[in-house]
Amino acid sequence: MWCYVYVLNCAHMRIHAEFVYVIASDDIVYRELCRQYLLNMGCEQIFVAGTYDECMTMLEHRPDIVLLDELENQQETLRTLKAIKRKDPHIYVLNITTPGDEVNALEALRNGAFDFVIRGKNEEFHLQIMIKKIAHVLEYVHKKDDY
Repeated sequence: MWCYVYVLNCAHMRIHAEFVYVIASDDIVYRELCRQYLLNMGCEQIFVAGTYDECMTMLEHRPDIVLLDELENQQETLRTLKAIKRKDPHIYVLNITTPGDEVNALEALRNGAFDFVIRGKNEEFHLQIMIKKIAHVLEYVHKKDDY
């Protein structure tokens, strides 16, 4: 069903299998849910991290997109975001935040996140929103490459 929703909402956009993704979250269940969702969409190069150090190690894979959920606390998440952008400012970081934490989401935007997604209780709905954001990123990348 999720792939069907994706096709309906993003038919004109493509998620390229050759893109490299890093999912950074201290929630192992959430990481696996995101990973499985991307796998179901045909993405193959997906790496996961649960801590700042793991995330920095995953940058060796030269990701195109990092899905950055909270790591330990908001300060650690911002530290991770800043380190990602210092290492490669061309990595597209989608900050995943909890409801009511929009202040930190805006702080992430100020520190280089491409966009943010508000994580809800309904994970299926959240993942649909996340995929729209990724498609938006890829559309931006495609337009940028056309110039």
